[in-house]
Amino acid sequence: QLVTPPKAGERNALIQECYARDAIELSGAWGLFYEDFAQIDMCLKHTKSVTEFEGRCFTSRMASALQSYHGAGDSYNFDRLWEALQVTRDKQDQKLLVTWRDRMMFPRLYMPGLKSRMVWERKHSATVRHIMEILENHTDIFRKDLQELIDNNLFVPVDDSLVLEGSWERATLYDGMWNSETCPHALNSCSMFRYELPGRNAELPYWYENHEEVTFYRASPGTKTLPHAGFSNGRINIQIGLEGLQDSSLALHKSWDSAQTLEWKTNEAIAFNDGRQRTEQTGSEERFILEVGIFHPDITVETYIANHFNGRTMAGDYGKETVERLESAPKAPQKRRRRRKNVAADEL
Repeated sequence: QLVTPPKAGERNALIQECYARDAIELSGAWGLFYEDFAQIDMCLKHTKSVTEFEGRCFTSRMASALQSYHGAGDSYNFDRLWEALQVTRDKQDQKLLVTWRDRMMFPRLYMPGLKSRMVWERKHSATVRHIMEILENHTDIFRKDLQELIDNNLFVPVDDSLVLEGSWERATLYDGMWNSETCPHALNSCSMFRYELPGRNAELPYWYENHEEVTFYRASPGTKTLPHAGFSNGRINIQIGLEGLQDSSLALHKSWDSAQTLEWKTNEAIAFNDGRQRTEQTGSEERFILEVGIFHPDITVETYIANHFNGRTMAGDYGKETVERLESAPKAPQKRRRRRKNVAADEL
Protein backbone atom coordinates (compact mmCIF):
# COMPACT_ATOMS: atom_id res chain seq x y z
CA GLN A 1 0.00 0.00 0.00
CA LEU A 2 1.38 3.39 -1.02
CA VAL A 3 1.46 6.01 1.71
CA THR A 4 2.70 9.58 1.82
CA PRO A 5 6.22 9.66 3.33
CA PRO A 6 6.32 11.49 6.65
CA LYS A 7 7.76 14.97 6.74
CA ALA A 8 11.13 15.52 8.40
CA GLY A 9 9.70 16.48 11.79
CA GLU A 10 7.26 13.59 11.76
CA ARG A 11 9.99 11.19 10.70
CA ASN A 12 12.20 12.27 13.60
CA ALA A 13 9.27 11.76 15.98
CA LEU A 14 8.74 8.23 14.64
CA ILE A 15 12.40 7.39 15.10
CA GLN A 16 12.30 8.67 18.67
CA GLU A 17 9.26 6.46 19.35
CA CYS A 18 11.15 3.43 18.05
CA TYR A 19 13.94 4.23 20.51
CA ALA A 20 11.49 4.98 23.33
CA ARG A 21 13.17 4.98 26.73
CA ASP A 22 10.46 2.82 28.27
CA ALA A 23 10.88 0.12 25.60
CA ILE A 24 14.62 0.01 24.92
CA GLU A 25 14.43 -3.64 23.88
CA LEU A 26 12.84 -2.42 20.63
CA SER A 27 16.20 -0.99 19.60
CA GLY A 28 17.36 -4.58 19.05
CA ALA A 29 15.03 -4.76 16.05
CA TRP A 30 16.87 -1.78 14.58
CA GLY A 31 20.06 -3.83 14.95
CA LEU A 32 18.66 -6.45 12.58
CA PHE A 33 17.66 -3.72 10.13
CA TYR A 34 21.12 -2.10 10.17
CA GLU A 35 22.75 -5.51 9.80
CA ASP A 36 20.68 -6.30 6.70
CA PHE A 37 21.21 -2.82 5.24
CA ALA A 38 25.00 -3.16 5.52
CA GLN A 39 24.91 -6.18 3.21
CA ILE A 40 22.90 -4.78 0.31
CA ASP A 41 24.80 -4.12 -2.94
CA MET A 42 24.48 -0.35 -2.69
CA CYS A 43 26.15 -0.28 0.73
CA LEU A 44 28.91 -2.70 -0.25
CA LYS A 45 29.67 -0.72 -3.44
CA HIS A 46 29.83 2.50 -1.47
CA THR A 47 32.24 0.90 0.99
CA LYS A 48 34.66 0.06 -1.83
CA SER A 49 34.35 3.42 -3.56
CA VAL A 50 35.34 5.73 -0.67
CA THR A 51 38.17 6.06 1.81
CA GLU A 52 37.79 5.53 5.55
CA PHE A 53 37.83 9.32 6.01
CA GLU A 54 34.59 9.64 4.00
CA GLY A 55 32.68 7.16 6.13
CA ARG A 56 32.12 3.68 4.74
CA CYS A 57 28.57 2.42 4.63
CA PHE A 58 29.34 -1.12 5.81
CA THR A 59 31.36 0.02 8.83
CA SER A 60 28.80 2.65 9.80
CA ARG A 61 25.77 0.36 9.56
CA MET A 62 27.43 -2.52 11.37
CA ALA A 63 28.48 -0.12 14.13
CA SER A 64 24.86 0.99 14.41
CA ALA A 65 23.75 -2.65 14.60
CA LEU A 66 26.19 -3.46 17.42
CA GLN A 67 25.19 -0.25 19.20
CA SER A 68 21.50 -1.21 18.97
CA TYR A 69 22.14 -4.68 20.38
CA HIS A 70 24.29 -3.23 23.17
CA GLY A 71 21.64 -0.69 24.11
CA ALA A 72 18.93 -3.35 24.11
CA GLY A 73 20.97 -5.70 26.31
CA ASP A 74 20.91 -8.31 23.52
CA SER A 75 24.22 -10.09 24.18
CA TYR A 76 23.33 -13.02 21.91
CA ASN A 77 23.00 -10.95 18.75
CA PHE A 78 25.88 -8.70 19.76
CA ASP A 79 28.27 -11.65 20.16
CA ARG A 80 26.94 -13.37 17.02
CA LEU A 81 27.54 -10.30 14.87
CA TRP A 82 30.89 -9.43 16.43
CA GLU A 83 32.29 -12.91 15.79
CA ALA A 84 30.99 -12.87 12.20
CA LEU A 85 32.61 -9.49 11.50
CA GLN A 86 36.03 -10.76 12.58
CA VAL A 87 36.10 -13.05 9.53
CA THR A 88 33.95 -11.15 7.00
CA ARG A 89 36.09 -10.30 3.97
CA ASP A 90 35.61 -8.58 0.67
CA LYS A 91 34.84 -11.20 -1.99
CA GLN A 92 37.38 -9.77 -4.43
CA ASP A 93 40.45 -8.57 -2.52
CA GLN A 94 39.80 -10.71 0.60
CA LYS A 95 40.46 -7.79 2.95
CA LEU A 96 38.52 -7.65 6.21
CA LEU A 97 35.58 -5.30 5.86
CA VAL A 98 36.03 -3.95 9.39
CA THR A 99 39.20 -3.77 11.48
CA TRP A 100 37.78 -3.32 14.98
CA ARG A 101 39.79 -5.24 17.56
CA ASP A 102 38.07 -4.34 20.82
CA ARG A 103 34.49 -5.47 21.52
CA MET A 104 33.74 -2.21 23.30
CA MET A 105 35.26 0.09 20.68
CA PHE A 106 33.48 -0.11 17.34
CA PRO A 107 32.97 3.50 16.16
CA ARG A 108 31.47 4.27 12.78
CA LEU A 109 34.76 5.76 11.58
CA TYR A 110 37.66 3.61 12.68
CA MET A 111 41.27 4.29 11.78
CA PRO A 112 43.72 1.43 12.45
CA GLY A 113 47.12 2.18 13.92
CA LEU A 114 46.01 4.57 16.68
CA LYS A 115 46.65 3.60 20.30
CA SER A 116 43.43 2.19 21.70
CA ARG A 117 44.12 2.79 25.39
CA MET A 118 40.92 3.37 27.30
CA VAL A 119 42.03 5.98 29.84
CA TRP A 120 44.64 8.61 29.00
CA GLU A 121 46.87 9.97 31.74
CA ARG A 122 49.06 13.07 31.54
CA LYS A 123 52.17 10.89 31.23
CA HIS A 124 50.85 9.43 27.99
CA SER A 125 50.79 12.63 25.94
CA ALA A 126 52.11 16.19 26.28
CA THR A 127 49.03 17.45 24.40
CA VAL A 128 46.60 15.69 26.72
CA ARG A 129 48.56 16.92 29.74
CA HIS A 130 48.45 20.52 28.47
CA ILE A 131 44.65 20.52 28.04
CA MET A 132 44.24 18.85 31.45
CA GLU A 133 46.25 21.63 33.07
CA ILE A 134 44.21 24.36 31.38
CA LEU A 135 41.00 22.76 32.66
CA GLU A 136 42.33 22.24 36.18
CA ASN A 137 43.77 25.75 36.55
CA HIS A 138 40.77 27.78 35.38
CA THR A 139 37.65 26.23 36.89
CA ASP A 140 36.56 29.57 38.41
CA ILE A 141 36.48 31.12 34.93
CA PHE A 142 34.56 28.15 33.52
CA ARG A 143 31.97 28.36 36.31
CA LYS A 144 31.33 32.04 35.58
CA ASP A 145 30.82 31.29 31.88
CA LEU A 146 28.66 28.31 32.80
CA GLN A 147 26.35 30.55 34.83
CA GLU A 148 26.04 32.95 31.88
CA LEU A 149 25.03 30.08 29.60
CA ILE A 150 22.45 28.88 32.14
CA ASP A 151 21.03 32.38 32.68
CA ASN A 152 20.57 32.81 28.93
CA ASN A 153 18.96 29.37 28.40
CA LEU A 154 21.61 28.22 25.94
CA PHE A 155 21.59 24.53 26.83
CA VAL A 156 19.92 22.20 24.31
CA PRO A 157 19.11 18.47 24.64
CA VAL A 158 21.61 15.79 23.72
CA ASP A 159 20.12 12.98 21.61
CA ASP A 160 17.11 11.69 23.61
CA SER A 161 17.66 8.15 22.37
CA LEU A 162 20.80 7.96 24.53
CA VAL A 163 19.03 8.87 27.79
CA LEU A 164 17.48 6.12 29.88
CA GLU A 165 16.34 8.32 32.77
CA GLY A 166 16.45 12.06 33.43
CA SER A 167 17.68 14.71 31.00
CA TRP A 168 21.04 15.46 29.40
CA GLU A 169 21.85 18.81 27.78
CA ARG A 170 24.79 20.66 26.27
CA ALA A 171 25.99 24.14 25.40
CA THR A 172 28.59 23.86 22.65
CA LEU A 173 31.22 26.55 22.19
CA TYR A 174 33.15 24.90 19.35
CA ASP A 175 32.35 21.94 17.08
CA GLY A 176 34.38 22.72 13.98
CA MET A 177 33.59 26.42 14.23
CA TRP A 178 33.12 28.82 17.10
CA ASN A 179 29.47 29.18 18.05
CA SER A 180 28.21 32.73 17.52
CA GLU A 181 25.32 32.19 19.95
CA THR A 182 27.15 30.70 22.93
CA CYS A 183 30.61 32.29 22.73
CA PRO A 184 29.38 35.86 23.46
CA HIS A 185 28.19 34.47 26.82
CA ALA A 186 31.36 32.43 27.44
CA LEU A 187 34.02 34.79 26.10
CA ASN A 188 36.77 33.69 28.46
CA SER A 189 36.30 29.98 27.75
CA CYS A 190 36.18 30.50 23.98
CA SER A 191 39.28 32.74 24.10
CA MET A 192 41.15 30.26 26.29
CA PHE A 193 40.81 27.38 23.81
CA ARG A 194 40.91 29.36 20.54
CA TYR A 195 44.55 28.46 19.91
CA GLU A 196 44.77 25.27 21.96
CA LEU A 197 43.10 22.66 19.71
CA PRO A 198 45.92 20.58 18.19
CA GLY A 199 44.18 19.48 15.01
CA ARG A 200 43.07 23.01 14.21
CA ASN A 201 46.53 24.39 15.00
CA ALA A 202 48.19 21.82 12.73
CA GLU A 203 45.68 22.58 9.93
CA LEU A 204 44.84 18.89 9.61
CA PRO A 205 41.48 18.08 7.98
CA TYR A 206 38.73 17.13 10.39
CA TRP A 207 37.31 13.66 9.75
CA TYR A 208 33.86 14.83 10.85
CA GLU A 209 32.46 18.20 11.93
CA ASN A 210 33.07 17.92 15.67
CA HIS A 211 36.38 16.08 15.49
CA GLU A 212 37.46 18.70 18.00
CA GLU A 213 34.96 20.23 20.39
CA VAL A 214 34.49 22.42 23.47
CA THR A 215 31.17 21.79 25.25
CA PHE A 216 29.56 22.28 28.66
CA TYR A 217 27.25 19.40 29.70
CA ARG A 218 24.36 19.47 32.15
CA ALA A 219 22.54 16.40 33.52
CA SER A 220 19.50 16.44 35.79
CA PRO A 221 19.54 14.56 39.13
CA GLY A 222 19.23 10.80 38.63
CA THR A 223 20.11 10.85 34.94
CA LYS A 224 21.27 7.54 33.46
CA THR A 225 22.42 7.03 29.88
CA LEU A 226 22.35 4.02 27.62
CA PRO A 227 25.66 2.67 26.29
CA HIS A 228 27.04 5.09 23.71
CA ALA A 229 30.26 6.24 22.08
CA GLY A 230 31.59 8.99 19.88
CA PHE A 231 31.98 8.93 16.13
CA SER A 232 35.57 7.67 15.84
CA ASN A 233 38.64 6.38 17.65
CA GLY A 234 40.51 9.48 16.48
CA ARG A 235 39.42 11.80 19.28
CA ILE A 236 40.35 12.03 22.97
CA ASN A 237 37.81 13.55 25.38
CA ILE A 238 39.23 15.52 28.31
CA GLN A 239 36.74 16.51 31.04
CA ILE A 240 36.67 18.48 34.27
CA GLY A 241 33.86 18.50 36.82
CA LEU A 242 32.32 21.86 37.73
CA GLU A 243 29.26 21.32 39.95
CA GLY A 244 27.01 18.58 41.38
CA LEU A 245 29.54 15.77 41.18
CA GLN A 246 28.67 13.69 44.24
CA ASP A 247 27.63 10.12 43.33
CA SER A 248 28.05 10.91 39.62
CA SER A 249 30.25 8.63 37.55
CA LEU A 250 31.38 7.59 34.09
CA ALA A 251 31.72 3.86 33.30
CA LEU A 252 34.07 2.96 30.44
CA HIS A 253 33.13 -0.50 29.19
CA LYS A 254 35.90 -3.09 28.99
CA SER A 255 33.60 -5.99 28.09
CA TRP A 256 29.89 -6.79 28.06
CA ASP A 257 29.74 -7.08 31.85
CA SER A 258 32.76 -5.15 33.16
CA ALA A 259 33.76 -1.49 33.16
CA GLN A 260 36.28 0.93 34.61
CA THR A 261 34.53 3.64 36.62
CA LEU A 262 35.82 7.21 36.67
CA GLU A 263 34.54 10.02 38.87
CA TRP A 264 34.56 13.68 37.91
CA LYS A 265 36.47 16.06 40.18
CA THR A 266 36.86 19.83 40.25
CA ASN A 267 40.64 19.70 40.61
CA GLU A 268 41.62 16.77 38.41
CA ALA A 269 40.72 16.22 34.76
CA ILE A 270 40.03 12.83 33.20
CA ALA A 271 40.66 11.72 29.61
CA PHE A 272 39.47 8.78 27.52
CA ASN A 273 39.05 7.66 23.92
CA ASP A 274 35.80 8.97 22.44
CA GLY A 275 35.28 5.73 20.51
CA ARG A 276 34.92 3.70 23.73
CA GLN A 277 31.48 2.45 24.78
CA ARG A 278 30.39 4.11 28.00
CA THR A 279 27.50 4.99 30.29
CA GLU A 280 26.99 7.88 32.69
CA GLN A 281 24.92 8.37 35.81
CA THR A 282 24.20 11.45 37.92
CA GLY A 283 23.70 11.63 41.68
CA SER A 284 21.10 13.65 43.58
CA GLU A 285 22.26 17.04 42.27
CA GLU A 286 22.29 18.67 38.86
CA ARG A 287 25.69 17.89 37.35
CA PHE A 288 27.85 20.15 35.17
CA ILE A 289 31.10 19.27 33.40
CA LEU A 290 33.25 20.84 30.68
CA GLU A 291 34.59 18.64 27.89
CA VAL A 292 37.34 19.39 25.39
CA GLY A 293 37.62 16.90 22.53
CA ILE A 294 40.94 16.91 20.67
CA PHE A 295 42.72 14.99 17.93
CA HIS A 296 44.16 11.65 18.99
CA PRO A 297 47.88 12.36 19.60
CA ASP A 298 48.88 9.66 17.09
CA ILE A 299 47.21 11.48 14.15
CA THR A 300 49.87 12.99 11.90
CA VAL A 301 50.28 13.85 8.23
CA GLU A 302 51.32 10.23 7.71
CA THR A 303 47.90 9.07 8.97
CA TYR A 304 46.28 10.75 5.98
CA ILE A 305 48.79 9.55 3.40
CA ALA A 306 48.83 5.95 4.67
CA ASN A 307 45.03 5.78 4.52
CA HIS A 308 44.71 7.21 0.99
CA PHE A 309 43.29 10.64 1.85
CA ASN A 310 41.79 12.09 -1.35
CA GLY A 311 40.74 15.51 -0.05
CA ARG A 312 37.32 14.44 1.18
CA THR A 313 36.15 13.54 4.69
CA MET A 314 32.77 13.36 6.38
CA ALA A 315 33.35 17.00 7.37
CA GLY A 316 33.51 18.13 3.74
CA ASP A 317 35.70 18.51 0.67
CA TYR A 318 39.09 19.98 1.54
CA GLY A 319 40.21 20.02 -2.08
CA LYS A 320 43.19 18.87 -4.08
CA GLU A 321 45.37 21.62 -2.64
CA THR A 322 45.09 20.08 0.83
CA VAL A 323 46.14 16.68 -0.50
CA GLU A 324 49.18 18.25 -2.17
CA ARG A 325 50.05 20.20 0.98
CA LEU A 326 49.96 17.06 3.12
CA GLU A 327 51.95 15.02 0.61
CA SER A 328 54.68 17.66 0.47
CA ALA A 329 54.82 18.24 4.24
CA PRO A 330 57.99 17.15 6.06
CA LYS A 331 57.63 13.64 7.41
CA ALA A 332 57.95 13.10 11.14
CA PRO A 333 60.96 10.97 12.15
CA GLN A 334 60.08 7.36 12.83
CA LYS A 335 60.19 6.44 16.51
CA ARG A 336 61.70 3.14 17.47
CA ARG A 337 59.40 1.41 19.90
CA ARG A 338 59.96 -1.78 21.80
CA ARG A 339 56.89 -3.97 21.68
CA ARG A 340 55.81 -6.11 24.54
CA LYS A 341 55.43 -9.70 23.54
CA ASN A 342 51.95 -10.65 22.28
CA VAL A 343 50.65 -7.07 22.49
CA ALA A 344 49.46 -5.35 19.34
CA ALA A 345 51.17 -2.04 18.49
CA ASP A 346 47.94 -0.01 18.61
CA GLU A 347 47.24 -1.24 22.16
CA LEU A 348 50.51 0.00 23.69
